[in-house]
Amino acid sequence: MATAQELFNRACNAYNNIIKILELTDKTFQDIAYKNEPSKRYDTKVTLAQFDMILQGILLSVGCSDGDFDATEVQFVDKITDYGDVLMYIKNETKGELDLNWDVVARLNNETQQKLVSLMPHFLNKLCDSFVTPLALMDKVMKDVDILDMIQKGIAEIIFCMSSLDGSADESEMKAAAQMVVELIVMRWKKVLNS
Repeated sequence: MATAQELFNRACNAYNNIIKILELTDKTFQDIAYKNEPSKRYDTKVTLAQFDMILQGILLSVGCSDGDFDATEVQFVDKITDYGDVLMYIKNETKGELDLNWDVVARLNNETQQKLVSLMPHFLNKLCDSFVTPLALMDKVMKDVDILDMIQKGIAEIIFCMSSLDGSADESEMKAAAQMVVELIVMRWKKVLNS
């Protein structure tokens, strides 16, 4: 059985692979879309921060799905990402009314954690649209590469590693995560591909 550190390292490798894909795809999109309008270009770290916040929302649903979002899982969610923090984003979106950090979330009772998880798609709605659209447009153009599939496989690996921290990947955690991935990313992506 893998140790918590081995699982975290494995998840970090998957995360870093996704980041490389996102950087390349986003830069290519900007090169094409803003070729004649360089003032519209933006820092690719914006896209990476959006991904981090979406990933943290998904991992929060994983951690809370079994009613035991323990300290190891909290640390995993907090440390796996490099560019964005979904709790800071929520604080900004609620104008400071919902001011949380990962330790506070871990101490919330299960019912309150579930409410937070159920609100996550609402909080991330606008952010997900902004994240998915340029990447899906590139995916639509690039016939020999399936960007969505690569991102989904990387996320699945990260989810599996987090879910395995307690000794075995829990089916309820995997199901909760799959639902969030579909709701936050896949449905939007397919909508762009089919437009």
